[in-house]
Amino acid sequence: MTLQIIGLCRGDGKGYVKIRTSSSPDELTAFINTEDNDSIQCPVISIGFPGEDKSACEKWGDFSHKNSYESVVAVPLLDNTKLTVRIKNRNTHEEIGTFLFHPLFSKVKSRLTYHERPEFASQIRGIEQRRISGSPHTYVTGIYPIDEQHYSCRFHVRYPYFGQKESCTISVYDAAAHKLELKPIVLEDSLISDPHDPTQHIHELVYSIIVTAEQKTLCIQAKPASQDACFTCILPPMFDGFVNGALDMTKHAFNDGGYQIWYEQHRATTADIQNQRRVCHSWTEKDKPLISIVTVVFRPPVEYLQALVKSIAAQSYEKFEVLFVNVSGNGEEAREINDTLALISMIHDSELLQRKTKA
Repeated sequence: MTLQIIGLCRGDGKGYVKIRTSSSPDELTAFINTEDNDSIQCPVISIGFPGEDKSACEKWGDFSHKNSYESVVAVPLLDNTKLTVRIKNRNTHEEIGTFLFHPLFSKVKSRLTYHERPEFASQIRGIEQRRISGSPHTYVTGIYPIDEQHYSCRFHVRYPYFGQKESCTISVYDAAAHKLELKPIVLEDSLISDPHDPTQHIHELVYSIIVTAEQKTLCIQAKPASQDACFTCILPPMFDGFVNGALDMTKHAFNDGGYQIWYEQHRATTADIQNQRRVCHSWTEKDKPLISIVTVVFRPPVEYLQALVKSIAAQSYEKFEVLFVNVSGNGEEAREINDTLALISMIHDSELLQRKTKA
């Protein structure tokens, strides 16, 4: 088997290396090794897909040509990090070939490609948008300031659903390709319809990780249990763009002097709250409606739950019940949530379903 490098472009935090091999891309997998010998799996993406019409094949490149195959390896762009990319046969684990990937070298080669072969450059840079929906992929949707030094990075992972949900392992690497000890928090776990085939489903997970102001170059790798790994990269300009976008969305609230004036004029004072409580205590029991507060809980940070309960307890009206629909599943996070909610009313999703059925 042979490996030939035939082009390189950069974009969206990735380097796209176009290769030609004697093996089908479906049989290939790629791994990058850093100078510290850490390993990250990279996707190998076909150029052209079976079933595309002739004009599409002419524009994007044929799926095969004279017993050789063209494909693209997506490599993370990390600051000043020399990477070794190894192409292997996923079935036999035979190493087909190896090439070096260096940020400065790739930048020069990419510019030459754009200058000399702009259509070719457009072809391989646009490969990410052409990936079929059945491939695992991940993407960042926002980075939000928590305080002056910490940010919440939210990202999605999507991969095919084959009848039952499978776990996904998240690994995060810094600019030097060192693995970071970050704890991803699952915000959402759901099944969605495949936009290209409504009869099929995709497993979608939404994660959040807490990063610092020094961690503006990141590679996030997602590995479903039985499927190929995928990754996305964040570079400093992208990081700053997400943060500035989040600030732009909320700055009107901070700059709205009229709202602050209204808030100061109408917010309840300590005397107001005490008076409200005296009035409530003067009511007979039949005049006091029971207010039910129902909250669905899926692995939130414990401090959020504590703040929620504290806020409810501070209200001037006291006849209420709090029902938590705990769908956090099992594991350490779920046990921690249960411990936090031990002193207040709590029901599980199955009990809520029974109550709804009886009603």
